Amino acid sequence: TTMEYMFEGASAFNQDIGAWDTSGVTDMNHMFEGASSFNQAIGVWTVGEVRQMQGMFKSAHMFDQDLSAWTVDSVTDMAWMFAWASSFNQNIGGWSVAQVTNMNNMFSGASAFNQDIGGWSVEN
Repeated sequence: TTMEYMFEGASAFNQDIGAWDTSGVTDMNHMFEGASSFNQAIGVWTVGEVRQMQGMFKSAHMFDQDLSAWTVDSVTDMAWMFAWASSFNQNIGGWSVAQVTNMNNMFSGASAFNQDIGGWSVEN
């Protein structure tokens, strides 16, 4: 299942979708890109099957929710994931990102982000 570009450019969207069953989703590329008002709790989503999160919150300017419980072990692409998500400043230092091979511009323009990610395994 893919949710790629699902809310791209939906600048007014800010509804509660936290109860969605995302356990079978494999692609969340650009899901909230440009959804500049979105700021809902989605930290309980099951994302263990997701492989692609490129640009997922790109330009989601208001988004600042706890994603620390996400299991992202299967993700290989996080490029541009939080780029220009200018409010995002949550602790994601506990994420297991060892499978990620692309982190290009992951935090470009994420002006509020100031979290310790020094423990990430980034050798891939």
